[in-house]
Amino acid sequence: MKTLRRLGACTFMILLTVLLTACGGTANQAATTSTTNQNTGMATTTAANNGYGTAGTPTNTGQMDTMQGITITFSTTGNMAAFIHTGTAMINGEQMHVLLTNKGFPIYTFKDDPALKATCTADCAIDWPPVLAPASMMTVGSSMTLPKQLSVHQTTNGAQVFYDNHALYTYAADTQAGQAQGNGQDMKWYLAASLAKNMTTTNKPTTTTAPTTTMMQGITTTVNMTGDMNAFIHTGLAAINGRQVHVLLTNKNFALYYYKSDTAFQATCTGACAKDWPPLLAPQGMMTISSSITLPKQLSVHQTANGAQIFYDGHALYTYATDTQAGHALGRGQDMLWYMVGFLL
Repeated sequence: MKTLRRLGACTFMILLTVLLTACGGTANQAATTSTTNQNTGMATTTAANNGYGTAGTPTNTGQMDTMQGITITFSTTGNMAAFIHTGTAMINGEQMHVLLTNKGFPIYTFKDDPALKATCTADCAIDWPPVLAPASMMTVGSSMTLPKQLSVHQTTNGAQVFYDNHALYTYAADTQAGQAQGNGQDMKWYLAASLAKNMTTTNKPTTTTAPTTTMMQGITTTVNMTGDMNAFIHTGLAAINGRQVHVLLTNKNFALYYYKSDTAFQATCTGACAKDWPPLLAPQGMMTISSSITLPKQLSVHQTANGAQIFYDGHALYTYATDTQAGHALGRGQDMLWYMVGFLL
């Protein structure tokens, strides 16, 4: 009987070991799934993806400042068999021509890239797949005549397509053709857009010259016309990250900004910096600053190297010299240090 009990125990342990080994093998197999290109549905292990690189799950590349998504209207005129297509997008309140892949996905440029170079490689290229030319394609065709030249240059990513000497990329998070979620990401990624007003159809790439490329999408603010419009500080609404945000404006309805590097009640943007970012100064003798509506935080005046500068909630206020039109805010996100002054009601 003792011998049978020992044999039974041994048999049980052997069976348990076999079962655990089988379960472990199943778990390991389940963990090795492959990713697919979100733009084409092809596996990331594929070497050539119709010239458009590969896409995977976006990685954590630091602070992300996602701008509001842009809807692109696909142009169906011209040579639809061309490698590069075009469309129109609303940027800064204007209809702009933008570049698309032949699948209708938006194309971007990277602000950090120097001319004829691609610095977004390796892990970066997972989030921003490069636009690659098919094997042996050295001349890239576009559906319409473009104001600048398309070209192919060898980069770390492969035979990458360039427009006006800018390396071209797609965005892995753009999972639907015609939707551009990447414009303004990290304040370094922008749609490849041209200021050309008249583009004609063609079956071959262009070598003509024309205006420079538009590289940044501004934010349009809507002025709040209620309250005391004679006040020194006005307010408005701006679409930021897809949400309507209350923001501060000058009494001329220009956007106001704060500088992330400033400490409380200090203004460190002075001298040459203040030429690009003019400080908001109080008129002589004005020590109490009025606002068109009641604000949740306090406006105040403090003496800085710039003069009697206005502060909101302890932050020095500035305008942006490039904002030449009231209601347009082009400075938000510059150098990842400048932001519009928002508030909650």
